[in-house]
Amino acid sequence: MTKDSKERLLKKASSLFAKKGYTGTSTREIAMEACLNISAITYYFGGKQGLYKAILENIVKTTNKVLKPEIEYATDLLSKDISCEEAENCLYRIIRTFCQTLYYSKVSDDEIHIYLNEYSNPSDCYDILNEGLIIPIYSIFMKLMMKAVGCEEKNCDLETVVLCTFTLFSTCFTFKTRKEQVMKALNWKKLGDQEINKIISNIEQLTKSSIETYRLQLANK
Repeated sequence: MTKDSKERLLKKASSLFAKKGYTGTSTREIAMEACLNISAITYYFGGKQGLYKAILENIVKTTNKVLKPEIEYATDLLSKDISCEEAENCLYRIIRTFCQTLYYSKVSDDEIHIYLNEYSNPSDCYDILNEGLIIPIYSIFMKLMMKAVGCEEKNCDLETVVLCTFTLFSTCFTFKTRKEQVMKALNWKKLGDQEINKIISNIEQLTKSSIETYRLQLANK
């Protein structure tokens, strides 16, 4: 019963936080939606902030369960003398894994909205996401991008690489947050393997175009 109550609170709170934000959601609303006494929130989580932290920690845990091995693989690869092409292929590999984690609903739509709200309007709990998820993913994206482009410390336009990495990171979330609009525009009736592969291939192609552009800029310096 304890586990069921905690899960109900997490699920209902996620839905409310996603729709109304942290400050716009009251503990009374959460308790009512979960059909529990308001004291249950304090009992299980120590209060609303503790419940919110538990949701953020769950987002980090769910995502890292899939991504951590890929990040470790990429980190090990970067410690070796690899070519630009090897780094580029590794970047596509981690992009694919990251997008599959998002698009196959391993992370719920509500959790994605909470993540994006926290990302754009950081709260006191932001460090949970930043240190547990954002920095590790962003850092490996940037390192792979730098190596794929062919940046060396002496000739690297770090500003350009950083901007490109931010764009890539954001692009991975675009379909998840605009799923209904994109499916309607493309007349997709379902979101299956074929459709997801098309989305990911498009992101990979955009990344490839950026890499080729920056390689050309470096070659012409």
